[in-house]
Amino acid sequence: MTGVPALLERAVAGHRAGDLAAAETLYRRILEMQPDNPDALHLLGILATQSGRPGEAVPLLRRVTGQFPGTALYWFSLGTALKADGTLTEAVDAFERALRLTPNDADTLCNLGATLNELGRFDEARSALERALSVKPDMVPALNNLGSTLAGLRRLDEAAAVLRRALAMDPDSAEGLTNLGNVLKDSEHYDEAVAAYVRALGINPRLARTAHNLGLTLKEAGRLDEAVAAHDRALAVDPRFVEAWTDRGTALREQGRHAEAEASYLQALAIDPGCAEAHWNRAHPLLILERYDEGWAEYEWRWRVRNLNDGPRDFPQPEWDGSPLDGRTIFLHAEQGWGDAIQFIRYAAPVKALGGTVVVECRPAVRRLLENAPGVDAVVGLGAALPDCHVHAPLLSLPRILGTTTETIPADTPYLSVPEGAGGDLPIGPGFSVGLVWAGSPTPRNNLKRTMPLETLRDVVATEGCRFYSLQVGPRRDDLAGHPWAAGIVDLAPCLRDFADTAAAIDRLDLVISVDTAVAHLAGALGKPCWTLLPFVPDWRWLLDRDDSPWYPTMRLFRQRSIGDWDDVVARVKAALVSLPRDRP
Repeated sequence: MTGVPALLERAVAGHRAGDLAAAETLYRRILEMQPDNPDALHLLGILATQSGRPGEAVPLLRRVTGQFPGTALYWFSLGTALKADGTLTEAVDAFERALRLTPNDADTLCNLGATLNELGRFDEARSALERALSVKPDMVPALNNLGSTLAGLRRLDEAAAVLRRALAMDPDSAEGLTNLGNVLKDSEHYDEAVAAYVRALGINPRLARTAHNLGLTLKEAGRLDEAVAAHDRALAVDPRFVEAWTDRGTALREQGRHAEAEASYLQALAIDPGCAEAHWNRAHPLLILERYDEGWAEYEWRWRVRNLNDGPRDFPQPEWDGSPLDGRTIFLHAEQGWGDAIQFIRYAAPVKALGGTVVVECRPAVRRLLENAPGVDAVVGLGAALPDCHVHAPLLSLPRILGTTTETIPADTPYLSVPEGAGGDLPIGPGFSVGLVWAGSPTPRNNLKRTMPLETLRDVVATEGCRFYSLQVGPRRDDLAGHPWAAGIVDLAPCLRDFADTAAAIDRLDLVISVDTAVAHLAGALGKPCWTLLPFVPDWRWLLDRDDSPWYPTMRLFRQRSIGDWDDVVARVKAALVSLPRDRP
């Protein structure tokens, strides 16, 4: 019978030569002869990890570390298997055990840093990776992992520099190019990110995640057809890539291809019925196409979408189901943006009509405004103690609860009024007065496409017979200082402490011209003439192919006819303004 040493020698030779099946057979023969042979246990564990079976490797490596807890290599191999198996916290423990035995082992430090990075423990990861590089300054895997870690710390310029250093040593690293692309995408250097991803895919066309990230970057750069093609490339490699199906749908939706977008979301949901991003994104084409029963239901998935909301509120009381209140108190809580609160507070009146007391929670900037809304009995500030109530509902869930369709939108305006004492001494003089807003809040993800440069409004501001007033607040208010031609626009921002003051200003104006932002909603809610300027694919609430809004009877919509073309929109606004009758002297 062949002895164990000879079998082990043959197994190792086969393992090194890549004949894993033969090597595994020999390792198992050894373990039949010597069940606790440490070399066979260890090497079979490594082979199982390499073969994509880390779950089989872990018990083998636990056995050998149990026998020889003083051998750093065994702990390193166990940590590698645990990391591959997704058991990251235990992998960290194993790598740290190895480092207690060999504190300056660069490979262990590198793997520890990579694992900590996956756990989001970026400061610890950076420390481990920098220690690895102090031992081996040109260790490419450590540099790649350090670049990813610095990106996690939002130190994007440093991350890019580290990743470029790694690529200088290994220019054909698809992983390094992908990591660099990710950093460049996050720092909004889209063209450079695209180039990095394309190079990575040229080296390894099977990188589905890289193709997906290429699609995301192309979408941000406005290259939507190419974005769809990149997601298709990812799906050709991995047809069950749920994120790629979802983000492909979004790239289609931003081109106005709503039916195709919905089909892509449905593909994602066929694979993962619980994918919140696919459900919530599907709500948008459904609602804009006025398929309300399905759309409102899908919109409820917003609570589970990462980085969209803080999550559903945790109340002991049940959510209201639309049944008569019969004297009960309902707590309505605002969510999302200022415009959403202003638009959907209209539902307080029909809720009140069902026989209860209506208490509304909102942020300070809209509190004075909403206190006067029909149907509102009391307003409390966000974060205040929960009032006594029997049921609750988020404001944006009320259309679903009440079964809203285009025909049943509660659209009687004005439903908001100017609070007493609001506005103070506003510098609005005689003449036909027009309020302007050209930019939304910088926070929403769709802000870039709904915002225009102030320069675009230059011809509008030159219209004879009009006086122009800026209702713009926030950082984009400073645009006024950069345009000498805008010197005639009166800046009202110093007088606008909250939306009650903004309401007072709008009430004294003849017309508001605004991009899709809270001021447009406020003008509509006050029943004032408002011209709202919309991107080519607007938010769902503005529907399609109409120049009026069922939400606001006094609103007129001016839509882009092609993606990003504000000049044509403004030309039509200018023509409409020139021909508009002006009753005020």
